[in-house]
Amino acid sequence: MSDYVVVVLVVLIVCTDILALRHIMRSDADSGMKVVYALIVLLLPVIGLSIYYGTQNRGNR
Repeated sequence: MSDYVVVVLVVLIVCTDILALRHIMRSDADSGMKVVYALIVLLLPVIGLSIYYGTQNRGNR
């Protein structure tokens, strides 16, 4: 993979992580769940995003 592709992928992952963290902090979940979701997203960026968005109530989006 070229350096350009790697940089673009990293930027996309960081941007989606920031958006997910913003969504987590604004959610109605209790503080403990917010911390758990935030840690999952930060420690496992791609998988964490999938887990977070996969477990959210679809009616709240």
